[in-house]
Amino acid sequence: MVVCLFSSDDISSLLKRLSDTDNVICVSGDNSIIEKIPENSDVIVSSDNKEALKILSYEKVNVITCGGAKDTIGYSSNSDDEIVVSVQREILSLNGKKYEPFEIPLLKLKGETEYSAMAYVGIMAKIKNPLD
Repeated sequence: MVVCLFSSDDISSLLKRLSDTDNVICVSGDNSIIEKIPENSDVIVSSDNKEALKILSYEKVNVITCGGAKDTIGYSSNSDDEIVVSVQREILSLNGKKYEPFEIPLLKLKGETEYSAMAYVGIMAKIKNPLD
C-alpha cells in the first residue's frame, strides 16, 4: 500500500493524475491518521511536513520524502508549464522492480504544486513504471 500525505492545496491536481490508479490512499489534513497506517506501507510526504516526519519516525513504514536536495524526490527545473522531477535515490516498486535515480519531465496541470508533481512520480515508481 502507498499512502501519500497532503495539504489541501496539493491534493486536487494529484487526484486528476491518479484517476485510474489502485493501491494508493491520499490523505489530506490532520497528521493523526499516520498512526493508523498499516505497517510496511510506503508513505510519501513533503520534507516540509516536520510534524508528520516526526510521527513517521516511530512507525514501521518506508518513508519517501519529497522536496529538497537531500530528499528521495526533488526537481531539477521548474517553469510555469513544466517541471522536471528528479528521483535521487533508488526506489523499489511494490512488485519488486528497482528504479535507479532518474529524471522525468511533466507538463504541469493547472494549479499543480511542485509537491503534487513529485508525489505523483513517487507513487508511479511504487505501483507502475513512472517512465511510461
